[in-house]
Amino acid sequence: MNNGQIILQKLNTMKAAFYTLILSLMVFCQSVAQNYQTVYSGRISSFEDLYNYVNFIRIDSVAYQNDSILYPFKSIGQLDYNCYTPYGASWIGKKVIIRGDGMNLFFNSNNDTIHIKTNAALNESWIAYQIPGSITITAKVTGHGVQTFLGLQDSVKTIGFQVYNQAMLPITHLLNSKTIKLSKHYGLLRTLNFLHFPDLIFGINGVWSEYLQESDLAGLSQPMLGIQNLTWMEVNDHHILRKNRLVCGDEVPAWLKDRIAHDEEIIKSNLQSGLDFAAWIRYKFNNSYYFEYHNLLSSSSPAIYTFAGSIISILNFGYEDYNANNGCKKFVWKGPANFRDKLQKSNCA
Repeated sequence: MNNGQIILQKLNTMKAAFYTLILSLMVFCQSVAQNYQTVYSGRISSFEDLYNYVNFIRIDSVAYQNDSILYPFKSIGQLDYNCYTPYGASWIGKKVIIRGDGMNLFFNSNNDTIHIKTNAALNESWIAYQIPGSITITAKVTGHGVQTFLGLQDSVKTIGFQVYNQAMLPITHLLNSKTIKLSKHYGLLRTLNFLHFPDLIFGINGVWSEYLQESDLAGLSQPMLGIQNLTWMEVNDHHILRKNRLVCGDEVPAWLKDRIAHDEEIIKSNLQSGLDFAAWIRYKFNNSYYFEYHNLLSSSSPAIYTFAGSIISILNFGYEDYNANNGCKKFVWKGPANFRDKLQKSNCA
């Protein structure tokens, strides 16, 4: 081999190494830019809201049509006051689309699309939601740094929202004060119930409603941290139910005692009733007691009952005032599968 051939061979080797380096850098940069993702199919996440209500995200199936389409498990949805369906959409929407360009799509109950740009840089903004001839909502990465959660540390982006009217003038809106948080390796740390984005109120004659609220990550299945979903054995551990009554009997109205006794009989006879995930909670507001029925399997907001057993219409009740100022919360009764063990605003002083 002459000198020219040796030089050519070295040049070819250097060229190959150069292209390998460039390709590696491109793959690395692409993976870094698109590494953030809101929801993962192989992990169950639990989220807890301000009122200690826990919801789960679990992906039941995945489809591929250019993008990844994730379908969360169904939930009990309320169709009317006494009418439910076991095939309701998840609290984060009926599906989540993970696009290759870093855009994650959520869908509310009207099938409108919410855009979350997971690879957006700090202070970058985009249109997250738009109704032609009505409102436009922009999203913006307002923070980016390392945070600690559930004993883990990860890079986290905080995303805020701003609502505009048809003339693109900023308006006062509940969503302006809400944020979501996105972890680089673990997905959503704080999320909204996207099914009701941006502020949908869904009710029958004002008796019950759905409203937008934040929920923070409370548990992961991989790694196993925080609040976990119940196992089959735990769900069917029907010990003596009446020990879960936590308010003195003389402080519980007769109609509620009858309702609880009826539900306990159903729990004993029907292991799949779902009533074992329920709880009755008593609140104090304006020197009167009110009662709410919560079920961890339901995404619907609880109905509000007076001490006499009448259902309160939220249209005439001043729900925001009630929601902000009720206190002295106590469990009246908890089903054996209800794992909530704390209540905010529980101070009765």
